[in-house]
Amino acid sequence: MEAIEKISVSIEANAAGGGVSILKNQVKIDFLTEDNGLHKAEDSLGQISNLLERNNIKKEEIKFIYVSIRAGSKTGGKIKLALANGLGRALNLPVIKVITETD
Repeated sequence: MEAIEKISVSIEANAAGGGVSILKNQVKIDFLTEDNGLHKAEDSLGQISNLLERNNIKKEEIKFIYVSIRAGSKTGGKIKLALANGLGRALNLPVIKVITETD
């Protein structure tokens, strides 16, 4: 019997910016941050699409959406939370929200 792979999207917001990641069975397989191609929170949806495409993953394969918001993140955190919620609703997926402490 073949194991079922669980694909998830992780969206991170923090005071310095954040990033988006694709995870397979809770292991990060690809990501973008402000250091390597993600320029602002508003770009996140297109970058998620790019990550899925370059890893040959269909949106129907996604099982969860995680959004991690670091304390201190203001506008970017709100935008990424709205993005995660909208994506979750559009794909009928659960959104798991995590608030992290500052360093």
